[in-house]
Amino acid sequence: MSSHVVVRPRPECVDAFVTAFNALAAAVVANEPGAIDYYLLRSRRDPTSFRVVERYRDDDAYQAHRAAPHFMICIDHILSLLAVPPEVEHFESA
Repeated sequence: MSSHVVVRPRPECVDAFVTAFNALAAAVVANEPGAIDYYLLRSRRDPTSFRVVERYRDDDAYQAHRAAPHFMICIDHILSLLAVPPEVEHFESA
């Protein structure tokens, strides 16, 4: 199970967003054995456009991520830095 999340922080919040995401990503890697990949990509065309790539062993691992204490602590701060709501799309193997 994978998710791609398009996020657009406010221009003045880009550095804070990257810092907050990197802290969350480190916690995901350290605490979530069901998380296979969890990383951030930045657009070459638009420096305020990012994509979060998440890959989990299964749906249970994804649900565990959403309920994890480190996610719950970080997500409100991360969302407060965005210019628009995130665009989330879920994928599965074909």
